[in-house]
Amino acid sequence: MSAAYSREEFLICVIARMFGDARNAAIGAASPIPGSAALLMRELTGGAFQVSMIHGHANNPFTDGGRELFDAAGQGAAAFNRKLIDIAQRNLNSGFDLAKSLAGAKNLSEMVELQAAYWQKLLGTLTSQAEEVRALSTKMAAAAGESLKEQVKRGVDELRKAN
Repeated sequence: MSAAYSREEFLICVIARMFGDARNAAIGAASPIPGSAALLMRELTGGAFQVSMIHGHANNPFTDGGRELFDAAGQGAAAFNRKLIDIAQRNLNSGFDLAKSLAGAKNLSEMVELQAAYWQKLLGTLTSQAEEVRALSTKMAAAAGESLKEQVKRGVDELRKAN
């Protein structure tokens, strides 16, 4: 007596169940069984489960295999790194300014006053720098999300035209 389903169909069902509560999957176009499992999961959830077939034309919300998303992420990371380098440079310059001031101090009391003023100013500076980093992180996340949203919309529009 033969089975009512093939070994591949069984694997597809098992993998589909493994997605569990996930909301999306990115599958390589050269992975037909995991890809079929992802498409099955999309059907079982009424389209709530999102599928992106990387390097495939169908079921791919990106126009160039996801390159746009990675480009946007790379640009955001570069901007973030530049901001961190700028902050480090400012802090280093501030430390050198303190060293110069300490070298010119006339007595121990003046040195203590200079250090106290430096640390008080530094705490305010660190607070504003943390805010700069937070603002940039928020901006990067929003930009990446917007880019992704545009790409998904474009991909969905193309799928609708094709069907």
